[in-house]
Amino acid sequence: MDWLKIDDAGLIALERVVAVGPSESAGMERLLRATPDDRLIILTGGRKRRSVLVLDSGHVVVTGLTLEQIGNYEPRMKRIAAGGPPPATS
Repeated sequence: MDWLKIDDAGLIALERVVAVGPSESAGMERLLRATPDDRLIILTGGRKRRSVLVLDSGHVVVTGLTLEQIGNYEPRMKRIAAGGPPPATS
């Protein structure tokens, strides 16, 4: 299993990510308001929230990383951040 490191705040299983978006977009704002607390994971490390990752389990992860930082850190995430399909699992 491959992992996406969210600074020093935590790790996310790359295969579980199905969508990524900027936290300030209207759609992500609505998603965050509608997500129950038990499905919300905050991994900002005390920084301003910048991106939201949606996992296949229904969990929503808020990070302090920009979409560009996520894409630069993990090249396979560039497809998701650009609106493409998630990476194939083997």
